[in-house]
Amino acid sequence: MESQDAGVEPRQDVKAPKDKAKMAILELIDRLENIIAQGSRLPLVGKVVVSMDEVLAVLDELRLAVPEEVKEARRVLKERDHLLAEAQKEASKLMVDSQEALDARIRQTDMVKLAEERSREVLKKAQAEAQALLQEGERHVQSAKTGADLYASEVLYKLDAQLTGFLNAVRKGIEVLEREDSRGSHGN
Repeated sequence: MESQDAGVEPRQDVKAPKDKAKMAILELIDRLENIIAQGSRLPLVGKVVVSMDEVLAVLDELRLAVPEEVKEARRVLKERDHLLAEAQKEASKLMVDSQEALDARIRQTDMVKLAEERSREVLKKAQAEAQALLQEGERHVQSAKTGADLYASEVLYKLDAQLTGFLNAVRKGIEVLEREDSRGSHGN
C-alpha cells in the first residue's frame, strides 16, 4: 500500500515507538539469556546457577519496558479521538460553508425552488462526505488499536513463557543445591 503521491510521505512515526519498545524488550531477553549462558553449570543435572540480583534487575527493566506498549495503545486512542474531532470539525465546516453558499444563491436568484433543491443536494453531499471522513477515521483508529493490542498481547505471552522457563530453571537449580546440601549434611 505504498503511495507515491506528490507531497504525501509514508507514515513511519506510528511504527517507530513500537519497534523501539519491541527492541528494548528483545534486548532485555537477550541479556537474560546471556546471564544464563554465563552462569555456573551444575554437572550431571543440566542446570545453571545464576546471580539472582542480575536476573531480578533485568526483570525489573522488563517491567518498565512493557508499559511502553500500554503508552503506545493510549497514544493510538488519543490519535483516534483527534482524528474523530478533526473529521467532525471538517464536517461542521463543510455544512456551514454549504449553508452559506446556499443562502447566497437563494438571495441571488428568483427561482427559489431550484435554490431549495440545490441546497438539499449540497447538504446531502456534505453529510455524506462528513460521514465518510468519520468512518475512515474510525477504521484507521480501530486498525491501529487492534495492531497495538495484538502486538502487546504477543509480547506479553512470549515474555510470560520465557520468564516461566527462567523461573522453573532457577527453582530446579535451588532444589538441586538443597538436595546436595542435605546429602552433604547427612554424610558428615
